[in-house]
Amino acid sequence: MFGYSSTAVESLTYNTISPSPVAGATVPEQADSHGNMQVNLNSYISGEDPTATANNPTGLMVVEQRYTKLAILSANTGIAVKASPGFLHGIVVGDPGTTWVISLYDAASATGTPLVIKPTAVGFILIDALYTVGMWFVASGTSGTIMFVGR
Repeated sequence: MFGYSSTAVESLTYNTISPSPVAGATVPEQADSHGNMQVNLNSYISGEDPTATANNPTGLMVVEQRYTKLAILSANTGIAVKASPGFLHGIVVGDPGTTWVISLYDAASATGTPLVIKPTAVGFILIDALYTVGMWFVASGTSGTIMFVGR
């Protein structure tokens, strides 16, 4: 019925206090006060910390995104931001420049089809894209200042 047993569960037992069986004893399936079947993984998922701490007050699994600064650029020269495969989370625009056009290539040089970005204001541009070769930066127009964030 629930995918873990070949026999159907006919009824569930509700106890206000969990049973304390001895070794080898069989305990019937348990229900909570609403009649829902109680399920216990009886083990923790990798990375799970069931203990409440100051950094994790609920004791729930903490999932966070971790990125690093890949490069800060303010010139129109072609440059390798990263020379290996990676992930571009986004671009922090410190100064959008005037008519600045940024071209990003998944390559070791300015070859292939670029991702073209035209920053118009200070802020963050979310991209979330994988690159398989590396990331090459080329820009034109009056330059500004940007920072690549990824891994």
